[in-house]
Amino acid sequence: MTKKSDDPAMMLEVLLRTNPSFGVLLEDGKTWLCPYCGTPAVADRGAKNFNAIALNHLLKKCPKSKGLAGIAMQTEQLKHISALHQLKQRFASEAAWRISTGEGVWLCPYCTEATDVSVSSNGVRRPLDDIVRDIHNHLVKCYTYTQEPGTWRSVEDIKNALAERKQQENLVAQVAALMNTDPVFQFSDRYGHWICPFCEKPMVSVDFSSPFARTHAAPQQALAHFQGGSCAYKGGPLDPGKTVEHMKAVASRHVDDAGLAEQQAEPSAGDTQYLTALKSELSELRSHIEQNKELRENLMRARKAQQQMLPTAPPAIDGFEMEVFFRPSEEVSGDFYDFIKLADGRIGIVIGDVSGHGIDAGMVMGMTKKAFSLRAQEGRDAVATVSRVNEDIIPELGATTFVTATYGILNPGDASFSFARCGHTFPVLCKPEIDGADEVLSHGIVLGSVQSSIFANKVQPASIRLNPGHSVSLFTDGVLEAMRESGEEFGKDRLLAAARRHMFSPALGILEGIIGAVGIFAQNHKQEDDMTIIVIRRNP
Repeated sequence: MTKKSDDPAMMLEVLLRTNPSFGVLLEDGKTWLCPYCGTPAVADRGAKNFNAIALNHLLKKCPKSKGLAGIAMQTEQLKHISALHQLKQRFASEAAWRISTGEGVWLCPYCTEATDVSVSSNGVRRPLDDIVRDIHNHLVKCYTYTQEPGTWRSVEDIKNALAERKQQENLVAQVAALMNTDPVFQFSDRYGHWICPFCEKPMVSVDFSSPFARTHAAPQQALAHFQGGSCAYKGGPLDPGKTVEHMKAVASRHVDDAGLAEQQAEPSAGDTQYLTALKSELSELRSHIEQNKELRENLMRARKAQQQMLPTAPPAIDGFEMEVFFRPSEEVSGDFYDFIKLADGRIGIVIGDVSGHGIDAGMVMGMTKKAFSLRAQEGRDAVATVSRVNEDIIPELGATTFVTATYGILNPGDASFSFARCGHTFPVLCKPEIDGADEVLSHGIVLGSVQSSIFANKVQPASIRLNPGHSVSLFTDGVLEAMRESGEEFGKDRLLAAARRHMFSPALGILEGIIGAVGIFAQNHKQEDDMTIIVIRRNP
């Protein structure tokens, strides 16, 4: 006689009642996923004969059930599989999901950008499962998708967006050519702000402080200024009708000493003038926003302008890999990061978070990022640099505004990373040879909390050596505080587990592994904080 506890039908009844892994369905709310092999096993969970169909699959078809004695997958893993099935169905049924470039690169139907997803290579289509997996990895990083995952653009909208982007690329190329060849477009003030030949004013949003910035950032930033509604340029040919002599006179008006108004002048950091300029920048930005109703109502434009202040990619460094991920929770973010090439070949790396959100946080972010950019070029150590930045920004921070940041210096010569942490999240160091992923602890208080006379004594210098294969990850608290609908946070333990799980991967694999772990945990729940991650890895 068979005992009740040995009866598969009874065992299934108990598991269906008590084990959440036995209750995961596809997006249609009907199709039941096998908790052992993850395949869609029963078309209708509500069918009267559901138990019989499920049991038949588990006992006769599932290779992992082992007569209900196997190990069921975790609920999060099954929900991830369910999400992949949903993406596969959308890719198969929605034309907007199947648009790609002539080179076989998939276009995201949410952000309409060309992605790193390859649909085909040399005319040969990749397996659908591989395509869908890569699409999922893109979507967890796609800001537009995270805001409205159920709404994507139509085929016509995507084609129009592509045409508009192509037009924008052509305009950026025109601006870049002018900045490279026309002296009228080559003036900046002593702080590295480009002087618009139409407005005849320094533009705090256009970084002209170095050859790298002039080539890779300034053209896009200047175009955003031209199109933002506040520029004297109102369309037509990009011809301000100014002479070089006239622009020299304009530049001279914006500095105390006319001799400093030179074409492509490198930034100066004279204490009095520098701090005065920072105060002026913030005051001007706040005044502009108060007076510009259109900008207040169109935060998306402000978000795009802000993102153009951030590097699009880390610099290439022999022997190292660097990857960055940035996703604001609102249109205008308080998170920031930057990569600053120092004169001796080292790289300054900063990541930070301004308290609060919205345009005011974005303005403080812009000021703080600029302060780091200029102070880093003085070549001081990390603690001295953050102390100088604290001195610069503290007069402009309100009583409830503060900035957390980590500023580090990567020395490719000795593979060291020396840093100062100002109330920011701890870096995570991965050492694959000992299977270790741990926080690098150090003391440090937030920027703007105390006067500079005591600030430096509250910040502890720290340094690590990156052996071959080692990586260090920097991130803002939006990663740790990523939340699912129940209110549970992602937390330190899950972060360390994700970093450890992917520590043998390249920098991009580590980055995507952490992002993917956050996405699976949060289950598309809308996040309240910005999220930024930087991964630095020494090549094995």
